[in-house]
Amino acid sequence: MKKYLILISILFLTVTLSSDELSWVDTQIEAIKPSRKGMNKSEIININNPFIYLKSKDKQAKINGKRSTRNAKGINNISSKVAPKRLMLSAIVNDSALINEKWYNLNDKVRGYKLSSINSASIILSKGKKKLVLTTNNSASRNIKFK
Repeated sequence: MKKYLILISILFLTVTLSSDELSWVDTQIEAIKPSRKGMNKSEIININNPFIYLKSKDKQAKINGKRSTRNAKGINNISSKVAPKRLMLSAIVNDSALINEKWYNLNDKVRGYKLSSINSASIILSKGKKKLVLTTNNSASRNIKFK
């Protein structure tokens, strides 16, 4: 009889300990149950570009508003005349477009042009009767293949 009493008490102790472990699991599940909130549009717009572009010194001089050229002795001559940078569409996300590494929304101004239309692969910039169409398709993307 003494053996049965010891076995019953061990069984009771085991059940009690396992119920404490299950309550811990319940608290963990309750912690992850609340619905998660996404980001609103203004938060998305304020995100910095996560991509890092490496540029040569000559390209960096062009970005700073100066064009660098080398003379016969190999010394850099810097002139202040720079051709205007081309408008380049890099990405489209919902109603936003990444043009020259800066995000623009519908109806924003880009170099005097109004961003009048955005679709999945292109945008339209308009200025009076003049319209520019920028697309995300370029010759470099022909080398990328998705399967």
